[in-house]
Amino acid sequence: MPDMSDYEDPIDGEVLPEDASPFDIAFGQPRGPRPGIDVGETYSAPSLGQILTQYNEMLGWRQSDLAKAVGKDTAEISRIVTGKHRRPQDATLELFAQAYQAAGLQGVTQELLQAARDNQDKPVTNPWGLPPHFLRLVQAVLAHDQEFQDATYRKWSTDLRETAMLVARKRIDE
Repeated sequence: MPDMSDYEDPIDGEVLPEDASPFDIAFGQPRGPRPGIDVGETYSAPSLGQILTQYNEMLGWRQSDLAKAVGKDTAEISRIVTGKHRRPQDATLELFAQAYQAAGLQGVTQELLQAARDNQDKPVTNPWGLPPHFLRLVQAVLAHDQEFQDATYRKWSTDLRETAMLVARKRIDE
């Protein structure tokens, strides 16, 4: 992981701890709940099919592309994605993880897919008061390798700082 100890947090200017990961930085210090979202609020965990669909979209894949990558029939992939086959075997999930990793999604593991399968539709607590679509965005970033996660954090930080400056400038001009 790149040394981020000198990287200043654009939100409050604090210097990040030497051992901070992007996940720790994003979630380690809650800054208060978003209006309208209660800390501790629950929502349904995404289904395995939703997660597979998200990964396929990230790669520009169709179900047939995933089927080809894992040596399965497209109809079987469709049943898994649509939830008609709710409990695919661990061996199938391992094939999915290997295919996604080979395509560049290094953060997708068999364990992650098993957790998605085993926890789909169960209530998930939202300890940070983030909207569920933000949590899905973070999950998508965490599907990539550490280098991508770090680059995304730096990009988002820069975008946040630039957007804040534009909004402040607009308010001054008004």
